[in-house]
Amino acid sequence: MREWWRCPAGMFSRRRPAMCQTPGQAARPPTVAGGDSAPVKAVAPPKRETRSGARRLPSLSGLRFAASCAVVYTHSMLLIEPRLADTPGPEVWAGGSAVSLFFMLSGFVLTHAARPGDTTAAFWWRRAAKILPNHVLTWCVAVAALAGTGALAASVPAIAAELSSLLLVQTWVPSQRFVSAGNPVSWTLAAEVFFYLLFPVLLRWVRRLSGRGLVVGAATAVAVVWALPVLCEVVVNPGRSFFMDYWFLYMLPISRLPEFVLGMLAARICRMGVRLPRSGVLLAALSVISTIVVSSSYLPHPFMFAAATVVPMVVLVHATAELDLRGKPSLLRWRPVVFLGEMSYAVYLVHLMVLGVAYVSLTSRGWSGLQAVLAALPMALLASYLLYVGVERPCMRRLLALSGRAVRRTEPVDSTHPGRSDTPHGPIPETAEDRSRADAGHRRRGERTTHRTRANDEPPDATPPTARRKGPAGMTTRSKRVADGRPRYQQDLAQGLERFFEPRQAACPWCGSRCVYRRLRTVDCLQRKPGTFVLDQCGSCRHVFQNPRLNAAGLEFYYRDCYDGLGEATMARLASSPIAVRLHRARARALLPLSRPDRWLDVGTGHGHFCAIARKIHPDTEFDGLDIGEGVEIAARRGRITRAYRGAFPDLSGQLSGRYDVVSMYHYLEHTVAPRKELTAAHTALRPGGHLLVEVPDPQSAAARLFGRWWGPWLQPQHLHFIPMENLCSALTAQGFTVVATDRREPHIPTDLTSAAVNALTCVLPSADVPWLPEKPGLLSRAVRPVALLVSAPMLAALFGLDLLLTPLVRGTRFANAYRVVARRD
Repeated sequence: MREWWRCPAGMFSRRRPAMCQTPGQAARPPTVAGGDSAPVKAVAPPKRETRSGARRLPSLSGLRFAASCAVVYTHSMLLIEPRLADTPGPEVWAGGSAVSLFFMLSGFVLTHAARPGDTTAAFWWRRAAKILPNHVLTWCVAVAALAGTGALAASVPAIAAELSSLLLVQTWVPSQRFVSAGNPVSWTLAAEVFFYLLFPVLLRWVRRLSGRGLVVGAATAVAVVWALPVLCEVVVNPGRSFFMDYWFLYMLPISRLPEFVLGMLAARICRMGVRLPRSGVLLAALSVISTIVVSSSYLPHPFMFAAATVVPMVVLVHATAELDLRGKPSLLRWRPVVFLGEMSYAVYLVHLMVLGVAYVSLTSRGWSGLQAVLAALPMALLASYLLYVGVERPCMRRLLALSGRAVRRTEPVDSTHPGRSDTPHGPIPETAEDRSRADAGHRRRGERTTHRTRANDEPPDATPPTARRKGPAGMTTRSKRVADGRPRYQQDLAQGLERFFEPRQAACPWCGSRCVYRRLRTVDCLQRKPGTFVLDQCGSCRHVFQNPRLNAAGLEFYYRDCYDGLGEATMARLASSPIAVRLHRARARALLPLSRPDRWLDVGTGHGHFCAIARKIHPDTEFDGLDIGEGVEIAARRGRITRAYRGAFPDLSGQLSGRYDVVSMYHYLEHTVAPRKELTAAHTALRPGGHLLVEVPDPQSAAARLFGRWWGPWLQPQHLHFIPMENLCSALTAQGFTVVATDRREPHIPTDLTSAAVNALTCVLPSADVPWLPEKPGLLSRAVRPVALLVSAPMLAALFGLDLLLTPLVRGTRFANAYRVVARRD
């Protein structure tokens, strides 16, 4: 074991020999100086890990509980002895070091629990489902309390600070007003969100490291932690402001990233077989405590934020995990301690508010600070329990159910932050009742719970090749496509954009009324292709339409590289995301009360993702697809549909006459030039008694007016018509249909906040290298764009989480962004 780092990662796998060797070589004893061979005792591979034993790390939950106690102790001491804030001692640094432990636990457990097949979207979904419900609720309580006491100023900076706390971006602003806004302890969540966004990329890097690389990486992380205080004192804060030290070294997420990475590296080192003595936990714990006590008296305070305890802390995490991996007795694995560890996220978010309110209330009545704090601690524990049982667990299960995931208690407890318990498959059911309910739901869905959510049982090559695969001369495939497509785009643009538009219409294309006014003017927020687009609205029927409308050449130009070509990989990821999968399932189930069809035609099927999911709900139904792009042919080759029809639906409807029991048009009509002709074609393709399912954006949504040009469903210039529900129902009746159901609840797509922010960012950030630009962006633009995206990522993640939390409140109201109509052919 003394030279374990000389072997590449994976040498301890049970499928490989214990000694380092290349494939096909027999294990040979190494040669010593002089050329003689010296036999070396082979290192036995570790025992195979089991789901019920080695894979779970309950002792880390117990360790998390101990760290939470340190944070509560520090805040209690600051209330009892306010002078400690001016002269920090071990009482203060105990809580600060516990925060460092949280970040290391986060990196360690996420890396230990990760599987190669997981998707980035699934990982982010689970993290959002875990942290956001408690955060949003405690933020609302904190802001309401501040407003009720008059402590919340009605100024723009104050409101901006509170909103930054809600969106978990407050720690990026070096301002006391911002970092203490909302629930003050939520600043650690801002750092965690930053870590979660980077984790998929960091994990790929960590997995590629050999044993030597892991040691070098860990040493580098420790060195960076020690170098940051020096950098702060010399460059960032030469004026020796305590707040600047506090912000840069303690709160800035990028400064805490080395501790998170160190936890990831420790997990990989632990998995490679490095073992510490059983006494390692006790020695590491004593080392942490003694370091805090001694260093607080001798080291400058910038080194106390993290540097002083970084080494003994990571050893403590490693040693604690070893107790579970080796099956050794552990007090931290005691079930009450583990439960308190799982509850400690709620404790962490609640304790400071309860302590503060109780302290102010009781000391004003003559109680001492110590008495007030001791009386408040049981109240804080009770409030934490209620938050954990009444909010955290049910909301987490509900949010994960939205993605269609089954949950099982089979994977390691995730100790990524106080109280967070998660697995690669979702949260861990806490009781036998929860486990039986999760298993029953798993069996009902008839799906195998995997780390990767697939839209269907498709072959491994179903996802388009990655855009960064290397091509000739080291050029990526995407770069080559961009370079090859640039001459064609520049030739099209040189002829002017006017040729892409039809003449402007003076009357409404739906009802013929000449009472038409401008609804909005916008640009291509999706691809940033040149051009300006106007949406007009009819004052009589409320129909919204693009005016002037794109002609055939314009549609070809703006659709090019959107759903196929350069945009194919992105659209495939969106189509297989948890939200898309849930929406597809709901669409397929909408027909269950009405019909059991034999043949189903999905118009505008794209790459056939809906059909692949719907056939699991309707296993006896034959699904065909129709689309104008090449995606429908790809869907047929990959087995997602039985037959592929490529072309315009009105042109093909004659040969499809009376063939189908169901025709579906999910977010298809808004793309068409003549929606009424599409409805006529559907009537032709359906058998008498067959059903037509239509789902479109709702132009009457309150969100459309709230977000204006940034509203995602506008999607200009691809969307040509926006039909109010009343108009669509009337048109269907006129075509010979009977409307049997309408719905504004299930079709709602919970991305309004996120898509609006993305659209706004797309229009202000430097453009990526795309073929419709005259030349490749300069070096400065290429450098600024990824940095700007990285800085905005926490805000986007917070908005996405807020979208999910608001979904139950928005669905079925005027804020819903889509509707569905089910009609029967007479």
